[in-house]
Amino acid sequence: MAKSFDALVNRTTSKRTREHAARRANELLARLHKLLDRQDQGHKLTAAEKREAQGLVSVSELLSLLKMRSTRKAAPAHKSSR
Repeated sequence: MAKSFDALVNRTTSKRTREHAARRANELLARLHKLLDRQDQGHKLTAAEKREAQGLVSVSELLSLLKMRSTRKAAPAHKSSR
């Protein structure tokens, strides 16, 4: 079993694929930030832009949750001393 999400990704994908995925993730986050910055500056987002932003937030939350869960499963169990 992989020790972490990153270890699993590193074992199952090529370096080129990981680099492409990292670039794409950064592009998606940049797009989300651009939409949110526009909204914060008082510009109304179109309905399509709102759906896009909501989708990007959902994907980001899902990936964070998956990474957190895989890290937690890889961590050794702590025994409480009573």
